[in-house]
Amino acid sequence: MKIINNITREQWYRTKSVIFEIVKQIRNREVGFLGETLVRCVVAPDVYSFEPNLKRFNIYEKKANIYKTLAKFDFKIMFAQNYIFDKNCFSFSYGLRKKQMNFFNDNADNYLISYDLGLDFDAHEGNTEKARKECCIFKDELDRYKVPYSLKSSGSGFHIDIKHENLPEAVREEKNINMKIGYIREIVKQIYDIYGLKTLDIGIDDNDDESNWGYFYDTRRLWKVAYSWDIKTDNIALPLSDDQFNNFNSKILKPDYIIKNINLFNRGLLEREGKQDAFENMLNDIGVNFEQNSEMRKLQGKNV
Repeated sequence: MKIINNITREQWYRTKSVIFEIVKQIRNREVGFLGETLVRCVVAPDVYSFEPNLKRFNIYEKKANIYKTLAKFDFKIMFAQNYIFDKNCFSFSYGLRKKQMNFFNDNADNYLISYDLGLDFDAHEGNTEKARKECCIFKDELDRYKVPYSLKSSGSGFHIDIKHENLPEAVREEKNINMKIGYIREIVKQIYDIYGLKTLDIGIDDNDDESNWGYFYDTRRLWKVAYSWDIKTDNIALPLSDDQFNNFNSKILKPDYIIKNINLFNRGLLEREGKQDAFENMLNDIGVNFEQNSEMRKLQGKNV
């Protein structure tokens, strides 16, 4: 196994404070392992259910990133209501697991209860500093309006997360899942245009067709789990304080540095304090109108 600063992936994921921080994020989320192994439909509400998945799918040895969905699901209801699930999790048995996964693939929308906003500032061609500068532009606006958010390194770029309860009321209250996600796509697309954030990844398709921008915001959209090991850079997806972000040095993302210098116990995502309606006020002030094409989205249905 490749060793970085004397810490292996297995040692990192066997560190109790790391696992506790990961599990706190993934409750009611679908988890995926993507890399040398490809696994979806991991549901783990606690450490005792998450660690067997790490072992079963050989995440200690194989290089794989750990992701969660931006959406939260009511798995408790799904497991209870459907005979195909005999336990409160997806089976490790291949045949049964495949049937359960097919069911969830077809019915995930029915159990979605919320959807967070994730903004991905991608370090294209390894240009982390450009991604940081553009992330800083938007971060400064969030701070100015006192929007609650959290910020982490993705390994080479940066992620900003805004929880569902801090999104505009129209997004929070929308019951139609396709409309809800359509609103979020529109918000991100307009932020991209208004601020000229070229490193903000909005899912531009190969044909550069603007009508399809944001296509990857869907019910099952995956998002890098904080405190997980990024297999491309061997950095940790570390939540960053203002000081760590403003004076960013990639050395603080190395597993060995973190273990020696950062107290991970109950560290959390370092969410900034703010007001629930602050993001909606900000969007209004900068001219984002995410409801303008709502009738079109209703016609598009699941193509949204």
